[in-house]
Amino acid sequence: MQRFLFLISFSSFISFVELKEVLIGLQTDSSRFVDTLRIFNTALNDVNNEEGAQVTLVLPQGIVTGTDGCNGTETSPIGQGAKNVCDQRYVNHIQAVFGPVCVDDLRIIESAVGIWEITMMNFWSDYPSDVTIEEVIQMSRRSSYNIVFNLEAILELMKWTEIAFFVCMDCYDEGVRTRIDAIQAQLKQNGITTLDTKEVWTTDSQGILSGYLQEMKRTARIFVAFLGTNSSLMTPRFAQAMFAAHLSPDEYVPIYMFHYSQYSSDDMPWGTNLTLKRLFANSILIYNDFPSEYRDAAQTLAVNSYSDETQLFYLQLYESVIVYGQAIGSVIANQSNEEPLDFSVSQTIGSHSIQGPFGQIYFTSQNIRLSPFKPYYVTNDNLTNVLPLGTIIVQNSTNCGNDTSPCFSLTAISALDPTTAGRFPASMPPCGFSGELCDQTSTVIIIAAVMTAIIICIVSVLAIRRMRSGETASMPWAIPVNMVKMVDVESTAIGSQQLSIHSLQQQLEDKAAERKLRESLKSRQLATIDQAYVVVESYSLKEKLVFNRHEMHWLYLIKQMSHDNLNAFMGLCFDRSQHLFVMWSHCFRGTLNDVIFDSKKDDDGIPAFDNNFKGAFVRDILKGLDFIHSSGLVYHGMLTPTNCLIDSHWILKLSGFGMSKLLFRWKNNSVISTLDGAPIIANSELHYYAPEFRKALKTMMYTNRVEAIQLNQKQGQGADIYSFGMILYEILFRRKAAEIDDAILSDEDNLILCEQAEVQVPVYPTLPESNDVHPDLIGLMHKCWSGKVELRPDTNLARKITDATLKMSGSLVDQMIKNLEQYTNNLENLVKERTGQLEDEQRKAEALLSELLPKTVADELKVGRRVDPKTYKSATILYSDIVGFTSLCSESQPMEVVALLSGMFQSFDKIIAEHTCYKIETIGDAYMVASGVPIPSKTDHVRDIATVALQQREFLYDFEIPHRPGQYLHCRWGFNTGPVFTGVVGISAPRYCVFGETATIAAKMENSGQPDRIQISFKSYQLLTARFPEFKCSPRGSVKIDGIGTLLTYWLDGVEELLKSSRDSYKAISAMIEAQDADERQRILASRKESLQKHDEEISELSSISSIGQDNTTVPMEEIEMARLAHLEAAKAVEAVTEKAIASFHNPSFPIPSSLATCSLEAPHPFQRPHSPLQAPGGPRGKTLPPL
Repeated sequence: MQRFLFLISFSSFISFVELKEVLIGLQTDSSRFVDTLRIFNTALNDVNNEEGAQVTLVLPQGIVTGTDGCNGTETSPIGQGAKNVCDQRYVNHIQAVFGPVCVDDLRIIESAVGIWEITMMNFWSDYPSDVTIEEVIQMSRRSSYNIVFNLEAILELMKWTEIAFFVCMDCYDEGVRTRIDAIQAQLKQNGITTLDTKEVWTTDSQGILSGYLQEMKRTARIFVAFLGTNSSLMTPRFAQAMFAAHLSPDEYVPIYMFHYSQYSSDDMPWGTNLTLKRLFANSILIYNDFPSEYRDAAQTLAVNSYSDETQLFYLQLYESVIVYGQAIGSVIANQSNEEPLDFSVSQTIGSHSIQGPFGQIYFTSQNIRLSPFKPYYVTNDNLTNVLPLGTIIVQNSTNCGNDTSPCFSLTAISALDPTTAGRFPASMPPCGFSGELCDQTSTVIIIAAVMTAIIICIVSVLAIRRMRSGETASMPWAIPVNMVKMVDVESTAIGSQQLSIHSLQQQLEDKAAERKLRESLKSRQLATIDQAYVVVESYSLKEKLVFNRHEMHWLYLIKQMSHDNLNAFMGLCFDRSQHLFVMWSHCFRGTLNDVIFDSKKDDDGIPAFDNNFKGAFVRDILKGLDFIHSSGLVYHGMLTPTNCLIDSHWILKLSGFGMSKLLFRWKNNSVISTLDGAPIIANSELHYYAPEFRKALKTMMYTNRVEAIQLNQKQGQGADIYSFGMILYEILFRRKAAEIDDAILSDEDNLILCEQAEVQVPVYPTLPESNDVHPDLIGLMHKCWSGKVELRPDTNLARKITDATLKMSGSLVDQMIKNLEQYTNNLENLVKERTGQLEDEQRKAEALLSELLPKTVADELKVGRRVDPKTYKSATILYSDIVGFTSLCSESQPMEVVALLSGMFQSFDKIIAEHTCYKIETIGDAYMVASGVPIPSKTDHVRDIATVALQQREFLYDFEIPHRPGQYLHCRWGFNTGPVFTGVVGISAPRYCVFGETATIAAKMENSGQPDRIQISFKSYQLLTARFPEFKCSPRGSVKIDGIGTLLTYWLDGVEELLKSSRDSYKAISAMIEAQDADERQRILASRKESLQKHDEEISELSSISSIGQDNTTVPMEEIEMARLAHLEAAKAVEAVTEKAIASFHNPSFPIPSSLATCSLEAPHPFQRPHSPLQAPGGPRGKTLPPL
C-alpha cells in the first residue's frame, strides 16, 4: 500500500531519542463497523514504519476492542464499552485510547481519562462536557462544536442573530438531544439567540409540521433544520409544510444541516421534481463535503464501497492514529520526566495546525478539530442544482476564548452579488415581531385618530346606505340556503316538475337525454330557486368566507349585468360552513361545446350545425363580449365553450363572467377548493386561456402574490379576444384546438391549474386545410392569437369581419322558423330510432325474464296476472354439492373460485337444457334442479333427473380445476320423488321456489351421500326401476337422516343403452342372440340364473335387518317387503327377457359379445370409487368400456 508522508509544523523540535513503546487501546462498535481492526492495524504499521519515527505504538494482544451495538443487548449491555476501556487501562496499562464510539460509554470514560492521565482520541461521537477535559482530542468532522462553528460562520455572514430549531429526534442514531443542547449553548455564548425549538419525528405529517410553523412564524424567521440526511423524506415534507403555512421565501429562510452527507448534484432533496424544487427557493443547504483526498484515500484503504458515513468513520480513525503517532513522537523527543505524558500531548495539539494524511488539520485551543463545511443556496428557477452561498475557511485569530492567544477560527466569505444577497430577510423585523422595539407613542396617537376617522366613516356610510336602495348592503347576490333546493337528476321523481317548454320530465323520460344532461352538468349540480332552475358550481370551504367591500361591490356588478347575450348570475350561497355555491341561470339546450361536437352524431334532436348557426353563435359571443368590455367588469376572464350556454330559442348567452378574480384569489388563499381535488381550470380548457394569463396564474401560485393576476383593461380584454379566437377555431372547424386529458394529475392537490398539463398546450394551434373557411376568418384567428396583446383586435373589428364573412340568409325570424322545421323533422327520426331501441330493450328484458323464471310463469307475470301457489302430485328434486368446497375456497383466490363455479355451472346448465328440467337456484356450490314443475309429467320427471345427475357426474370426471391442473372436483348428488307445491316469491326480484317434504328429503339425500355417488330415495328407486329398467341401481341400506329418521336408500350406478326403451331393447337382444349357437345360449342362461341367486341373497339380508344406528331405530317391515318384491320383479323381468331371447335364437354363426355374457346386476363395492356408465370401474379418467 502506498505510503503517506506527513509533516508536522512543529517537527523542528523533534530530536533523536531511542524508540519508545506506547501501549494504546481501541473501543468501537464491532457490529456496525466491521473493518475497524484492519484500518487500525494499517495506521499502526504506517506510524511504526515511518522513517525517523520516535515511538512504536502497540495494541496489546487479547484485549476486547468492540461492543455489539450501542443500544444494549443481553451479551453487550449499555456501558460495556466503558468497562472494556477500564480493563485495557488497569490490565494492559494503555497510555491512550481511541474511542469509545457510543455516547453512553463516552459519558463515563471522559471524566476518567484525566484521573488516569491518558489521552482519549475521540474520532467519532462527542459529548458536551468533553470540551472542558484537556486529555480529550476531538478528531471528528461532525462533532457538535465543529457543526456550531460552521453554523456561526454562516449566521455571521448573513447577519442573523435570532434563530429557531427544528430537530428530527429519530433521524439520527443516538445523542440527538445532547448534541442540540451543546450547539445551542455554544451559540448563546457567541450572542446568537435561540427563539424556539421544535422536536419532530418521522411519523409527523405535513399538517403537523405546518401547525408548528404557524405557531413560530410570529416569533422567528430563520429556521435551522436538523432533519437527517439529504435523502431523508423529512426534508421535502418540511418544505411542503412551509408552503402550506404560507411562509413566503422572501420573509422566512430554512437552513438545512446535512452534517452526515456529501454534496452531490444527482442526489438533491427534491430529486428531479422542479415543482418541489421551487418550494426550496431561498433555502440554505450546508453539507459536510469531504476533501478530494478523502475520496482517494477511501479507495486506497478499500473502504470506498461503504456509505458516506462509514467511509468517514474509517478515514477519521486512520487520521487519529497518524496524528497521535506524530504528536506522541514529538512529545517523547522533547519530554521531561516531570511532565505527565498525556498533558504534553494535548498541549502539543491544541491551537496548532498539523499536516495530516489527507490535508491540513486545524485544532482550537480546546483540542477540537476545525473542518469547514460547504454552504449552498437554492434559486427559484428551472435548474435542478444549487449555487454556492459562499466559502468557509480557517483563519488565524486572537479571539477564540477568554485569552488573546493565537488560535484558529472559521469564517465565511460571501459568493453572492448584492442583488441576490438583498433577497434574504433579516432575522427580525425592525420593530420586532410585535412592534415592541419601536416607540409606541406616535402609534397610539395614529390609532386613536384612525379609530375616530373610522367611526366618522361608519356613521357616514350608514347614513348614506339608508338613503340609497339596491346597493351592496342589501346584497341581492346573497341567497339564503333554505331557498336552494337541489335536484337529483338520477331520480325519476323529478319527472313531475315542469321545465318551461322543454321540461325536465321529458328529458329524464329519455335515457339518452338524461345522459346528455348529466354530461352537460359535469361537476355542476342542478337546483331550483323560487321555481327557477339554476346550475350550481360547488366548492369546499376550508375556512369561513369573509367578503371585503371590494368583493361585495364586484358581486353586485355581476348581479346587475343584464343583456340578451349574457346568462343571469343568480348569486352565492355561503352561509353553510362546508360548501360555497355559485349559481347561474340554467339553459336547457346545454353548452356551445355540446352543440359543436354532439351535433356531429345527429342525436338528441340537435339541428345541423350549418353556417347560419355558426354566424349566429359568433355574433352572440361578440355582442356579449362587447357589452362586458364596455361595463364595469372590463373583461370576462373565463371565456370557454362550456361557459357559452344555449337557451331554448337557440340564443347563445355568456356565463361565468367576472368570477375568475374572486375564485382564483380565494383558492390562492386556501379559502376554497374543488370537491374532487382537481384544479379549478380543467386540463381540457387550459388552451382557452391566453399564455400571459396562464403565466400570471403560475406566478401567483408560487409567490402567493394576488396582484399578479390583476390585469389592466388592455390585458384583460386581450385575453378575452385570445379565448374568442380559440372558440372561433372550434366553431369553424368543429375540432378541438388542443386535446389534453383531464386525467393528468399534478403532484399536489387543489391547484388553480396543473403544470404538467399546461406544458402540453401548443404555442400556436394547427389550422387544418379547408376551402370552406373564408381567408378573412383565418386572418382574424391569427390576429386573436398574437403574442403581443396590443396587436389583438377589439370586439368591434371582430364583429365587422365576422358579419361580412358569416352572413345569414333571411331575417332572424326566418332563420328561427327554419330551425324549428328542421328540429321537427329530426324529432320524427328520433321517434323512430327510440321506438326501435325500446323494442330491442323489451326483447332483452323478456329473454332475461325467461332465464329467471319458467316460461309459463313469466308469461303470466308479463300480462299482469298473479301466479298463485300450485301443488303437484309427483315431481323429482335433485340436489348436488361440491365436496371440500370450503377448504378449496380458503386456499384459492376469490376470482379463481368464481371462474371455477362459472365453468362448472355453465356446463350443468347446458345439461339440464337438454331435458325437461328447471334450475331452481344455486347457493354457493349447491345446485338445485326440479323436473315435473311447472310443466307436470306423470313419470318422465324421474328419468330426466336421473339422466341429468349421471351426465353431470360424467362431466366432472374430465373437468379439471382451472387453477389447479391435474386436480378434479368431487360432488355428491341426491334426489327424491314425491308431491311438492310451488310459488313465486318477491316483487322487485321474483323467484320461482319449490317447497315441501320432498325437497327436504332430496337435500338430505345429497347431504348424507358419498363423493362421486348419486343417492336416491326409496320412492325414486321404485318409480325409476319400474318404468325405466335401463337405469342400474344398487341398494345402500338403511341410513339415519337427521330430523327424519332411518330411510332405505339406493345408489344410482349408471344406465344401459340397450335397455333405454322396452320396445327397442327386446328387438336388439333378439337380433344379437339369434346369431349364437346352443352352447352360448346355455352360458347366457347360467349367467342370468347366477345373478338371480345373488339378488335373492341380498333380499334375505335386507329382511334380516332389525335395527341400524345407535338409537336402534327399527326399519319398517313394509319398506323391506316392498324392496324385496321390487327385486323379485326385476329378476323375473331379466329371466323372461333371457328365455325369450334364447328361444328365438337360430343363427349360431354370430358370436355373442363377452360384455353381454357377463352383464350382471351386482352392485359395486361400497368403498370403490363410483364410475361413469361409460367408464371402466376404478380405471383412470378418460378410459372407457367397449359399447354393449
